[in-house]
Amino acid sequence: MKKNAAEELRLTVTEFGGHDLLDCRAYAVPPAGLPGEGKPTRKGLCLRPAVWRELLPLLELALHEFPEEA
Repeated sequence: MKKNAAEELRLTVTEFGGHDLLDCRAYAVPPAGLPGEGKPTRKGLCLRPAVWRELLPLLELALHEFPEEA
């Protein structure tokens, strides 16, 4: 999904050290007209699925603090 004009967010399933992980990372998008798929940045979270499950309800609670955008 698009984050801003220069970055997009990607969610990928990966594995490291024998552990399954979900990685939500910002990717730098190449300027219009240039080839490429974008490069991963250091901005992101790579967590075990169990941690994402704990985090999800907390995110939902926090989102209630903001009005929905049209």
